[in-house]
Amino acid sequence: MVFLLEALVFILIGLSLRGVIARHGGTADAMASLALPVGVIIIAVVLSRFAWVFGAEALKSTWLRVARPRQARADWRSATIVSWAGMRGVVTLAIALALPEQMPGRDLILVASFAVILVTVLVQGATIGPLIRLLDIRRIEDARAAS
Repeated sequence: MVFLLEALVFILIGLSLRGVIARHGGTADAMASLALPVGVIIIAVVLSRFAWVFGAEALKSTWLRVARPRQARADWRSATIVSWAGMRGVVTLAIALALPEQMPGRDLILVASFAVILVTVLVQGATIGPLIRLLDIRRIEDARAAS
């Protein structure tokens, strides 16, 4: 069922992007006019996830130091993984698809939504396993259990 729903989402993306490309005069023109703003949006989304998760981790760590001084400190490795594994943006896409076609900037919103989903699913999703292995989370959990 999940596979079918995800397939439906990507069909909707394809149908929507077809209209965007047609309105921009073709794939090359759409890429030329939308690539830079979409790239900036992708970077902003990824960095804002890191800022949010690390900020929340810092607040939690500060609270635990005040409330329970013996409690473990902030875990930057777990925060990195949670940041990298952030939401995939299907809700964002649903909202973008619901915008009226006459709305200014709708094409940029649709393309940016698609690009965020694509990057987070393909790039971040494909690299989460190697990142977990690189940060050696199991070793940290074993050390916590031993203490």
